[in-house]
Amino acid sequence: MSGGIPAIVGVAQLVCRVLPKGLREAGVGRILKKELEIAGFRVEREQPVIVMYRASDGTHMCAQTGFIDFVVNGSNTERYGVELKVARSLSVAHLSQAEGYAAALNIPVVAVAICNGECETMVLNG
Repeated sequence: MSGGIPAIVGVAQLVCRVLPKGLREAGVGRILKKELEIAGFRVEREQPVIVMYRASDGTHMCAQTGFIDFVVNGSNTERYGVELKVARSLSVAHLSQAEGYAAALNIPVVAVAICNGECETMVLNG
């Protein structure tokens, strides 16, 4: 049974408290995915994010393609993104990336930084 953004943040904090030290982002991501699923979310990893640009002549082009770490589906039609970083804190670059994903996908994105037992989260809206 999912509970939206507060539940996602709670799961990230739980993972942070029990996480073995020294794991890289891929390992932390596998653990976070498992715990989100246990919490009742449907989780998809490494989902493409395509940013389109409308040129001055009216044509559209793909300006950039990236991959968000997780798209998390809660109850009903709730959708959230999660962008994971194994870092001491969320940098301006991390937040800018998450904000871009939120805008491109038009969903809230939870940016998560996990490192050595500490967890920082920030929600960016699409």
